[in-house]
Amino acid sequence: MKANKQFEMVKLSLQDYGVVPGSDRVFACPLPKGFSVVLASDQLDEELKIGSTNDKYSWRKFASILCTITDGSITPDSYTFVKVEGAEAIRADILVLSWGCEGVVEWLIGQSDNSLNYLQEHLGSLLDNKNLGVVTEISELFIEFFGRDDLLSVFSESSSLAFIIESLENQHTDKVANELERNKNIIKPYLSKIKNVIECHGEDYRAKANVFRRSSKTDILQKWMQNYIESNDGFPEGEHHVVISGNWGEIYDLGTIDFGKL
Repeated sequence: MKANKQFEMVKLSLQDYGVVPGSDRVFACPLPKGFSVVLASDQLDEELKIGSTNDKYSWRKFASILCTITDGSITPDSYTFVKVEGAEAIRADILVLSWGCEGVVEWLIGQSDNSLNYLQEHLGSLLDNKNLGVVTEISELFIEFFGRDDLLSVFSESSSLAFIIESLENQHTDKVANELERNKNIIKPYLSKIKNVIECHGEDYRAKANVFRRSSKTDILQKWMQNYIESNDGFPEGEHHVVISGNWGEIYDLGTIDFGKL
């Protein structure tokens, strides 16, 4: 009985790959309760335990542990060279992606067998970079609106992949448009106050249109006030330290401004 349990457990191997060719293997080791996931490599003096669980063995649980690997993960250029034993087709692909710590894995292992079979039929191998990009986009949009629900609990099995993607993208576009309209309506009653603050604390300098120009004090101050109003549903009162991040990660600090003295 134990032999059968071990036989059913998946095993991944990457042979003679890398600048310094070597062999790496990832496999499950049965425990008295649950199992552990272990990495063996020619680059390591001893086997490395990636993680363990008290849960009953499943390929999904194996994948969830494997994708937490910190040392010994693989890169996309090696995906197609990985040999998977104990799993086939899209399930084998997901295991490989787990070894590569791809973010989409968490969503994939939460999908039903029917949904995984649907993706396999309509998309093909997830080790193809284009297909991986498509399923990643689907997962991100799907989570945005449906959380951790199953793909085929929202869409029918007869739906085309193009229809699913278009439907999710349309919902995202509508959401963004609605948020912009909402923010516009929130800010509208305060436009005169924003103008007064800019006239008092901004600057007259306006550079010619150029996406690479440095943000002016007026730009920064206006953006800060808009963000404040959108977050607090009201205009700032009294003294506030005006600090905001730019589009390229830079920090703009205008110091303390008293919005009660205009």
